[in-house]
Parts: sequence; structure tokens; C-alpha cells
Amino acid sequence: MPNLSSGKIRIGQPHTGGADEPERPIRIEITDSTSGVRFCTVHLSPAEFAGILTGTNEECALELYLSTVGMQLESKDVFVPVVLSETIDDFSADTRKLIAEASLAPFEVDGWKARPGDFGNHHRGSYEKGFRVVFHRHVKVEKE
Repeated sequence: MPNLSSGKIRIGQPHTGGADEPERPIRIEITDSTSGVRFCTVHLSPAEFAGILTGTNEECALELYLSTVGMQLESKDVFVPVVLSETIDDFSADTRKLIAEASLAPFEVDGWKARPGDFGNHHRGSYEKGFRVVFHRHVKVEKE
């Protein structure tokens, strides 16, 4: 008997945004239910997808993300104060990136990573007061 794990498969046809797109690609995502991690994305043309449905073997493009399969996802919501080393008159994209890196660094330890887009999002705080940021990490599942 094979060692089976629980997972989810999602098939979609995302828009690429181009008005002149001749055919929209098919995307199949495979997610590990234990970790909530998408570990494989298959990219197919509609013709390749039809070939698979009718039983032919098709070459396709794959994206594999295997490092966190079988691990448990942990998350926490943290208030992160803004670290400003000097008075800032210019909030260009580069400056905001440097502020985010300096502010998040003390919290990104022991495998914790900030959710991209939380720091600097006006729905989650401000540069005057700080931001609520979700951090996540993957840890090994202990078998009972």
C-alpha cells in the first residue's frame, strides 16, 4: 500500500490580462492539505489539457515547491512598529522597502516570515503608528 497523504487539486484558467490573448492557459495546482502548501503547478495550453483528458501523454511546464511538503503551517498576527533611522521626506518605493526590511527583521527569526504586502498596507496600519503583520512558518509534523 502506498504512503498516501491528503491533498487538494484545483484547475483554473487564469486571465493574463491581455485583450488579444488567443487562448488562455490552463493551470492545475496541487496542494498538500497538512501544510496548506501548493507544491506543484502544471501549466498547459487548452490543446495539451484536452490531450490529457483523452488519454495521451503530454509534455508540460511544471513548477515544483517541495521544501515544505508534509510540514505544518503556523501563523501569528503581530503589531510591528515602524523603524525610522532618520526623518524621511521621501517615501519612494525603494525607501519603503528599506523601512520594511529594518522594521520586520527583528521578527523574522526561527523561520518566521512576514506575509508580503502587510507592511505598508494602509488597511493594516500606518507609517506613524506601525502595522499589523501576519507571520508564518512551517514546522515538522510530529507523528503520534
